[in-house]
Amino acid sequence: MSRAADGVFDAALGGPLSALAYRNGRATPDGPVQADPARAAAARFDDVLEARGVAIRGVPRSSDVPFAGQLATARSAPIRTLIAALLPASDDWIAEMLTKFLGHGTTADGAAAVKAAARALGADVTLVDGSGLDPARPRTAAGLVAVLRRMSRTPSFRAALARPGRPGTLEDRLTSGRARTACRGKTGTLPSGGVSGLAGYCTTRTGRRLAFAVLARGVPVAAARRAQDRVARALAAAR
Repeated sequence: MSRAADGVFDAALGGPLSALAYRNGRATPDGPVQADPARAAAARFDDVLEARGVAIRGVPRSSDVPFAGQLATARSAPIRTLIAALLPASDDWIAEMLTKFLGHGTTADGAAAVKAAARALGADVTLVDGSGLDPARPRTAAGLVAVLRRMSRTPSFRAALARPGRPGTLEDRLTSGRARTACRGKTGTLPSGGVSGLAGYCTTRTGRRLAFAVLARGVPVAAARRAQDRVARALAAAR
């Protein structure tokens, strides 16, 4: 199923959500995203098989069929690897698919699982999906910081966050001064709703690791980002 708003597919996700998808719903490695990701994945599978000498009759199609038993298995990359791909780029598609995985196939159950995990970390959050910010459901910076403080004990999580000047959502932010090497973070942006956030960690001059979160609503995104960056720079320069 594709996440949609008012019946229109949300292109910000980077591809339609589906239990079966290739490259975010494409039929070829660099081709356009398709409306039917399962059929696109089948078309790609058809191409790969024929390239290896397996003749396929008919054309790929998608439909509901009764379960006919397991044909093959494929192991996913470890969750740690997926998180490392998700965080620097703020990849909404991966976030949504992981949420469905946590919910055994549904976004609602996955969001409930994430909410329960956040509560265990000391934060009370409300989720409607697995990615982004929702202007109708405000978060608190304190709630995010509570999660970050607990997650700071996980080196792999800290290492996966976006770095200033590196590929990702902080590539062109905080690229000078101590913040460039002292801060890492995760962004969240909804330009149409005037919602912007930056949360993460900065290490002070004396070596203290500080968790921070700066959320803005009803402010132009460019102005919000400047304010967020000023906070990060101040933390990096602190003693």
